[in-house]
Amino acid sequence: MEYGKNLVHLFVLLSLAALVEACAHFKMAPTRNKKSAASKELTFADHDFDGDGRLNREEAEAAYARSFGKLDKDGNGYLSRIELGPNKKRFEELDSDGDDRISIIEYMRSFDRHFSDADSNGDGHLDREEAAKFGIPK
Repeated sequence: MEYGKNLVHLFVLLSLAALVEACAHFKMAPTRNKKSAASKELTFADHDFDGDGRLNREEAEAAYARSFGKLDKDGNGYLSRIELGPNKKRFEELDSDGDDRISIIEYMRSFDRHFSDADSNGDGHLDREEAAKFGIPK
């Protein structure tokens, strides 16, 4: 059973990596609005797909994966030290293969820890306050 669960997680991570790679090469058509839909900051409600007022693991994981794309300013499918920000320790923790860049797979490996840290009451869901600690605007 554990093998099957790990296989599903690997499939999800590989799918996310393929999606990020595809998005890195996708060019959006110009819009009339000054801010494109892609640059819109998503709120809690945008991530709460089932509308129950809290984020389950899958909804939070999707939000976490989207945050990679937001951080990847140059769209090359990797995070550089500059894109991740001044937290050198976090960069080194995420860059597990030591190639001085963070792939979507390396980034997503930290999801469980971040989710657990944000889920202060341990119910397996994030309410609006917990989601704010996770980095999702109310």
